[in-house]
Order: sequence, then structure tokens, then C-alpha cells
Amino acid sequence: MVNGITFREGVSVCPVLHGPAIADMNLMNGSCKAPTGKVWSLFSNVKNFPQAPTWAVMPEVVRTFTTTATPGGGMSNMWSFPCVKREHLVNGVRLADCYGPLNESPWTSTSVPFGSVVGTAAAVGASNPVGGNIP
Repeated sequence: MVNGITFREGVSVCPVLHGPAIADMNLMNGSCKAPTGKVWSLFSNVKNFPQAPTWAVMPEVVRTFTTTATPGGGMSNMWSFPCVKREHLVNGVRLADCYGPLNESPWTSTSVPFGSVVGTAAAVGASNPVGGNIP
């Protein structure tokens, strides 16, 4: 539930990055301190980072897509939601399972209707990729 609206929950596997980031403190109880064993999913200005499926460090490629009602055709908002760190590294990369609302706008906390244009750095073919609708 975000601001009183119930959304389906999505899960994304994300690399754990270090450095400056942008957060929504309203969703993080006013603190950047993550709960034990967890990290926050935040926006970073890192341009080269480990990417699925190999988790090799590659340049960021931002793209847009249009959401659909087809299963996996939506988007997920993981911004400022908690992620559970995985115990084992994959190809030297710490990963975390991030949980957040499906088809929820990170800008307005309202539903993103199907047919909306969304920006993402996720690979083509990713199911419900992490991103944000373009206002």
C-alpha cells in the first residue's frame, strides 16, 4: 500500500551499488538507515553498473516502452522500498531482492494506466521492468 492505495507487489533482483543516490524520505520513515540485512532501492547517477543476466559491469542504456495489460507488460516502482540482500555474490556482485508496487508512479503515487510510456534501464524483455512513467 502506498499513500492509501493498494498495488500488486513486484520483486526485482538488483545489484547493490554504493555512492550518492536520490531517495523519497517519506517512504523510508525519514531515515536512510536501512533495516538490518536490507538496503534501500534508490536512484543512482552511476552510469556503469552490473546488469542481468551475467551481472557484468556495462554502460547504462536508458530506453522507453509502453505498458500493456499483458502479464509482465507493466512496470515496477522500487524507488525507496526495502531490498533483502542475498547471502552469496554472483560473479562478484552483491544482489538484493527488491519489493515494490507494480504500475505505481514514483512521481505521483497513483496508478500508471496501461498504454503509458515508461523510462527504464532494464534490458528489453524484462518482465515488469523497474522504471518510472514519463509525465
